[in-house]
Amino acid sequence: TLAILRAPFAGLVVERQAALGEQITAGQPVLELESLESVYLDVGIPQDKLPSWQGGETRWQIGAKQGRADPLDGTARYDAASGLWLLRYRAVNPDGLLQDGAWVEVRHLSTPKEVIWVPAAAVAARNGKSWCIVRRGDHLEPVEVQAGPEENGRIPILSGLSAGERVVTKGAYELLYRDLKELIRFED
Repeated sequence: TLAILRAPFAGLVVERQAALGEQITAGQPVLELESLESVYLDVGIPQDKLPSWQGGETRWQIGAKQGRADPLDGTARYDAASGLWLLRYRAVNPDGLLQDGAWVEVRHLSTPKEVIWVPAAAVAARNGKSWCIVRRGDHLEPVEVQAGPEENGRIPILSGLSAGERVVTKGAYELLYRDLKELIRFED
C-alpha cells in the first residue's frame, strides 16, 4: 500500500475515477464518495390518498430500527411506471441502514381532525357512496357523507354533516330504500 485515503465523513463510493495501476496527478479526483448520514426516500402514494399525506408525521422502518422522515417539498411527482405519485422525504440514516435502492416500510400518521360520530345504523350505502338521512324541519333529506371505518358500532363522518344536525340513527337503510320516489331522487 502506497497511500491511505481518508474521507472527512462516512460514506459510500458511488464512482471510481481512477483504475488500479493508473497514474494520476496531484489534485485529480480518485473517486466520488456520497454521505449516507442523511438520505432521501421516495414514497409512492395512490392519487386518492395524497390529501391524507399533507401534514402529520412520517416514519420509516427496517426490521427493529426506525426513524423520522421529513418532507423535502410538498410537490408530488407522477411515476408512470407504477401509476403512483412520489413524495420525497429526508431521513437521518443511523448506522447506514438506508442504502441506495433499498426498500423500506413507511408509515404516515396524518394530522388529527375533528369528526362527527354517528351510530353505524345511521349510515347507508348506495352506488358506492355513503349517506345519512338528516331531519330538516318537518322533512327528511339524504345527505352524502364521507365516512371512516366503523369502530365499536360507531362510524366517523369526515365530511357532509355539521355538528348539531339531527340524523336518523335507526333504520336509515330502510328509509333510503323504502320509497325512493318520495324521499330521494337518484339518477342511476
